[in-house]
Amino acid sequence: MASFNEVFFAAVFVLSFVYAQNDEGNKIISPKLYELHDPIQQELSKQVGRELHASIHYLAIASYFGQDNVSLKGFKKFFMENSDEEKEHANKLVNYLNERNGKLDKLDMKMPVPYLGNSGLQALNDALALEKEVTKHLMNIHDLASSDKYKDVHLADMLESDMLREQVESMRVLKGMIARLMKMSDGGNANLAEYLFDLELQDKKP
Repeated sequence: MASFNEVFFAAVFVLSFVYAQNDEGNKIISPKLYELHDPIQQELSKQVGRELHASIHYLAIASYFGQDNVSLKGFKKFFMENSDEEKEHANKLVNYLNERNGKLDKLDMKMPVPYLGNSGLQALNDALALEKEVTKHLMNIHDLASSDKYKDVHLADMLESDMLREQVESMRVLKGMIARLMKMSDGGNANLAEYLFDLELQDKKP
């Protein structure tokens, strides 16, 4: 009869492995299954840089609208909130990397060009274009994670249920804001429309 120690160490040995089904049948694979593949870790690291790029870009736009000679406090407030949200997305990705025993690898953050300003409508259109770009890269990471090569359903689910859902909502809000501001400008006085829209963003009534 096997001793307690023999049974214990046999159990530890068995539990140190997980089994996966593939085309060739059952295979014993490493207990590091939960860890990210290197190409996916690199893409997530790049996405951190993109989120930080977006955050700084929105910060620059907010700064423009906060200038004394522009003074559109509602637009400043809106873009400051967007800057904080993008930074939170970057933090979320870093936390996810750590959760999967990964690290921030080869962070390549492209610094945005200085924002020279134009109008509230142009800033909203610029923001929508940026959100579409960020969403495109997230979709590419989702496709990579879902591919037959990696089958990382955990990452794919996180992107679908969390980040991509937020991206869709952000684009919906921006499209609605653009449409509303354009309708307000139909009368021909774009400056008045922008002023009234800015009050709306400040939660103020004219």
